[in-house]
Amino acid sequence: MITNGYTVYDKLCAQYRKISHALCWAYNRREFYQAQDYEPALCGRALEQIGKLYAEEAKIRELKLDGQEKLGHRIEYERPVVDQLFDWLKAESLKNALLPSNPGLKAGAYALEREKGLRLYLSDPAVPIEY
Repeated sequence: MITNGYTVYDKLCAQYRKISHALCWAYNRREFYQAQDYEPALCGRALEQIGKLYAEEAKIRELKLDGQEKLGHRIEYERPVVDQLFDWLKAESLKNALLPSNPGLKAGAYALEREKGLRLYLSDPAVPIEY
């Protein structure tokens, strides 16, 4: 199941163990987009990284990859971008821990809270990057 991160879905997935709760990158991207006027450097960098993920997904569609080929492409080209993005967001949140009301940091916290669900598409070729 891929959702926008509404917490009721976590409860549903906990009840039905066979359901994996993937989260939609479009919602994550929107948080950075909406905060970019307040924190253009941070949000711009995040949006650039997320844009790379979408560019790779476009290549997957263009090459008509599926199954293990799709998964292999994601592992090779997207996982490093996702790893780098989350590592950077963690460092930024530690560096600016005293600025919790900063909209850019709130967007980063939104992503970090949902990291597990946002990463799920990297391990299952049937899971889309967004719904």
